[in-house]
Amino acid sequence: MFMWNVGTGEALLEISGHPDQIWSINFNYDGSQFVTTCKDKKIRILDSHTGEVLHEGTGHEGVKPQRAIFVKDGLIMTTGFTKRSERLYALRAPEDLSTPIVEEELDTSNGVLFPFYDEDSGLVYLIGKGDCAIRYYEVNNEAPFVHYINTYTTNEPQRAIGFQSKRGMSSEENEINRIYKLTTKGVVDILQFFVPRKSDLFQHDLYPDTRSTIPALTAEEFMEGKNAAPNRQPVNAAAAAAAAKPKVQVAKKANILSTLAPTAAESAPTQSYAERPPSSQQSSPRPSASPRPRPVVDEDMGIVPMREAPPSRPTSSRASRTEIPPKEEKGPDPMKPKQAVTLKSRAARDEPGGGGQTPGQKRAAAELERIKRDQSRTAEEDTLAPPPQAARASASPRGSVSSEHVPQNMDELLDDLMKMKAVLRQHERRIRMLEEEIADRNMSNAYSF
Repeated sequence: MFMWNVGTGEALLEISGHPDQIWSINFNYDGSQFVTTCKDKKIRILDSHTGEVLHEGTGHEGVKPQRAIFVKDGLIMTTGFTKRSERLYALRAPEDLSTPIVEEELDTSNGVLFPFYDEDSGLVYLIGKGDCAIRYYEVNNEAPFVHYINTYTTNEPQRAIGFQSKRGMSSEENEINRIYKLTTKGVVDILQFFVPRKSDLFQHDLYPDTRSTIPALTAEEFMEGKNAAPNRQPVNAAAAAAAAKPKVQVAKKANILSTLAPTAAESAPTQSYAERPPSSQQSSPRPSASPRPRPVVDEDMGIVPMREAPPSRPTSSRASRTEIPPKEEKGPDPMKPKQAVTLKSRAARDEPGGGGQTPGQKRAAAELERIKRDQSRTAEEDTLAPPPQAARASASPRGSVSSEHVPQNMDELLDDLMKMKAVLRQHERRIRMLEEEIADRNMSNAYSF
């Protein structure tokens, strides 16, 4: 095995120690070590600077080729066969390569399983030559350490597989991997793997910084024994620049109420419960007893009137601070009528112009006064003229009763009024009948009934 300087085309290191054909080789993260699998079924970890074998162990039992790669935390992921040609994978620790931490059989097939490790996402893809399926797992520090995720199946078997670097992924669509698959027909299929997310923003958890094209060491520095982690760059430079900008913090304005001067009530110190004297020691002013009224003896009448003294107002030391509460407005007294009713006698109601009379009563009273004046004037004329003959009632052409008789008292006047009202009601009924007849004729003329 030779290690070459690609820039100059010269061999830098010749490594021996493999007795048979080497099937695979893979470097660790910083390039200080590499792991190989050999036809002798051995797994070896060697130093990249000296070629010294650091760890060695027995791999899978099958005679078919097996593969080994470095994964997270320096662990080794191997694929191979059993004695019964069953394909399987195993996770091993560098210190004990012969005893796997995890081992699982997959299926029975003749195609060699090729492991591909995505160090940015921690996923391992197991792809068999001549298969139509691609299995992928997640490797982490939680038992059982290798977690199955899914299997992608196609119709065409693959002859070879190549992976696109993360620098060529579409971060806007949350693409996490892109595989170039060479089919048996000589066609290259592009397989894309996406992670569905609702947000359209850049997903920082899916795209950590990945390997850049700038080398961390030169060939001369590497041969001098130096080791360095690879340089990394952001997958989306614009999103990384936006995230690196300092966040704008909005300064909160002070509350205007906190800047105002405290009021007198708020600024006055309040006494705590311990500072207050007990209620028995507090001196509360008591109102002075009002003097009792003294009797005054009247010697002439023998009556002793009691004169009440005006009530004395209690004095208080806190008179300046005490405020008299306003009197509560009481509602209307249900026992007191809202409107006082003045009762009048019958004579007062019968007087002309008395209050509370209806228009009809006022007209009747005025008519009575006129009749009384006529009677007084007629009485004076009767003393000179002969007595009149008795008048007879005659019927008017309209059916009303007319008489020359003059009422002599209130009862006769009321009787005449009742008769007049009856006549008026008859006329009103006659008027309504005529109006209805006129309306019917108008309707018949309008609509030609």
